[in-house]
Amino acid sequence: MAAAVRADAGAAEGASESGLRVDARKLRSRIETLSTFGRPAGGSFAVEFSRTMQAASATAATEVQGAIERAARALNLQSMRLPSGAGHDAQMMALIGPMGMIFVPNVGGVSHSPKELTSWDDCARGADVLARTVLEMDNVHS
Repeated sequence: MAAAVRADAGAAEGASESGLRVDARKLRSRIETLSTFGRPAGGSFAVEFSRTMQAASATAATEVQGAIERAARALNLQSMRLPSGAGHDAQMMALIGPMGMIFVPNVGGVSHSPKELTSWDDCARGADVLARTVLEMDNVHS
């Protein structure tokens, strides 16, 4: 049996030399659950940690953030700048050009969960902001 343990970068009790931050209570609870239910009768259970990947964070380009804000304002929508822990898509896109992200409201603020839900109207508004942003950025870089 293999087990992967994910550490949330923001919720931590201590940092290791590598900068990995771990919530010890959550980790202990998950290991206990795995060791109880994932161990064959009479068998043993061990957890081993190793770094499998490290990727630099991606910073949104100021020019893209501004274009997103102007697009929202033109559509009479509110906007705010938010820090994001998003990585994979943003990190890859930032390698090839200026990057920014548009977040739309979701019902109850639930994120990264099967219960996450965004209304079709909010999806459409987000698509409108994206279209205006892309058009502005195209004019800037043409």
